[in-house]
Amino acid sequence: MMRTRQLEYFIRVCDLGSISKAAATLNIAQPALGLQIKSLEDEMGAQLLVRTKSGTSPTAAGRIFLEEANHILQRIQEAKRSIRLCSADAPFTVTLGLPSSLAGSVGGSLMEQVTAKAPGIRVIIHEELSQALIKGVESGKLDMACAFGVPPSRYLLREPKLKDTLFFITHPGSDFDGAGPITLKEASRASFALTSDSDPLRRIVEDTMRNSNLPLNVLYHLDSINAIKELVVRRAACAILPFNNTYQEMKAGTLVARRIIDPPVFRPLYIIQSVRSEHHPKKAIVTSILGDVLSDLCRDNSYIEAL
Repeated sequence: MMRTRQLEYFIRVCDLGSISKAAATLNIAQPALGLQIKSLEDEMGAQLLVRTKSGTSPTAAGRIFLEEANHILQRIQEAKRSIRLCSADAPFTVTLGLPSSLAGSVGGSLMEQVTAKAPGIRVIIHEELSQALIKGVESGKLDMACAFGVPPSRYLLREPKLKDTLFFITHPGSDFDGAGPITLKEASRASFALTSDSDPLRRIVEDTMRNSNLPLNVLYHLDSINAIKELVVRRAACAILPFNNTYQEMKAGTLVARRIIDPPVFRPLYIIQSVRSEHHPKKAIVTSILGDVLSDLCRDNSYIEAL
């Protein structure tokens, strides 16, 4: 009998394009994950995944099943919420995803304002990379999220809120160290540590370089901002990151951040919700407060602009 865990496993493999990567992030053995996928295929009576030289991808049947799997998990999350709300004393809970570059500057203010303006609402914040937040909203694990570089999708409602300036990050004393901005052409001579291919930040950097006919040499591919910063501190590479992610290291003198010009590199931030998510007035209250907090953030930071 099909289990929700199998659906989650299948979705993770499709997201990462690799059974080995999915097994590592799920903290299970690769053969065990392969058996779970095989059991799922046997039950569905069709091959759902195909392995190629470039990785693992869903078949035509797999793409249909992927959409349904996301829908099933979302409905389960909504059912759990409805059951919790059967208790008259239970607070209305909103699960909100925030990218790591915003969690520190937005999360605290949001929680304070929700507590003051809507004490009957409980907000649970999950901090992840935008790639994971998008998948979390699509699957129903998150009610809403702030995410950068969200591509158009028939599964998501996108509300543009701001654009964040990305900075060139290097270590003190490097060939790229200096006061003031750096041109994109000059930055393109560096070797980089960047997020993985599927992350929105990576896609924005690649698209900007491509549109300017400039090369991009990526030595390290990581889904961890802290690991990327550590490589820069260790003088192994440079990076392109949001200012908020590097403020403490800049203050300590272990990293140098330079604004990129000619052209600048921006990433748009959206508030996203699933098109299938139920409308609820209390959820709308959280969305409104979140919008106010993001507007305040734009006023307080010269490198963040409202959209």
